[in-house]
Amino acid sequence: MTSKMKYKSRPPIFVIGSPRSGTTVLSEIISSMPYSELFHDILITPHIVHKIADGISSQDYEFYICEIRANIESAIRQQRQRRILLLAKLLKGKISLKEFSHSILLKTRLDSNFYENIRFIYHEPFLTMNPELILDIFPEAKIVHIIRDPRACASSLIQSYNAFSDELILNMQNSNEIYSQIPEIGIIKSIKEKRVPYWVDKSDIELFIEGPNYLRAYLLWEYLEKSCYEKVSNSTKFNKTNYILLQYNDFVSKPKLYVNKLNDFLEANIAKGEFNRLNTKSINKYKNFIDEKVIKIIECRYAAIKKNILNV
Repeated sequence: MTSKMKYKSRPPIFVIGSPRSGTTVLSEIISSMPYSELFHDILITPHIVHKIADGISSQDYEFYICEIRANIESAIRQQRQRRILLLAKLLKGKISLKEFSHSILLKTRLDSNFYENIRFIYHEPFLTMNPELILDIFPEAKIVHIIRDPRACASSLIQSYNAFSDELILNMQNSNEIYSQIPEIGIIKSIKEKRVPYWVDKSDIELFIEGPNYLRAYLLWEYLEKSCYEKVSNSTKFNKTNYILLQYNDFVSKPKLYVNKLNDFLEANIAKGEFNRLNTKSINKYKNFIDEKVIKIIECRYAAIKKNILNV
């Protein structure tokens, strides 16, 4: 399968990692490069990724690939048209330079080759469960995967969005809903007379239903990262030129080490100053919210898979 879009020496870049892993700030750093356009969420929604992960026919899969590619092409054309219209208004004196700059957040000059050489960047945490989907859409894509301590991810997800609340789990048991609007849930299935997200293993049903929301958030992290590891490890599609794994703690505490590493991988030139937005205070912040009993449960499970996922 080949892409219709031409990127010359600027292959599309996808930033993945479990929710609250630092994918947002990482994608913003990467998109600081000239000729970059950053998109997220709306082109490849979590619900599409969930549906594919739950199982579809090869024919339906090909349909999704074509549809996603068409959506991306349309989004880039619309973005181009929007910029051209804004530029026309500026030249006609209908808007000020300040209004123009504020509207499009210029990172570089607009010239005739801007969209011919566009650097498409996409950020979607749930693509972590199926990075192969990215390469099936764009075989020339580069994937930047950032992985964060699951205790921190779980804590941040709960503190930021109150995800996996007891009320949500109770409502899930009393509902006939199959597709959840909540991206962390995705598809709901009845297993052992309990209604849980499709990604919950049978052996973890009681833990998901009865455990605290931090453990539910951890189970999502575990599913996403294990799925990613298995896909990358078992497919010949992935190699050092199209996939890189970054560890959040090192990335945040030693950003200077990653400037050259990222630039070499992306064949780009990210300015060192872009890494100044990283904050080391986020590394152990989870200790303020998760009690020791839950932390130990997560640590025990994390230890069992850490060696494989991180190769440590």
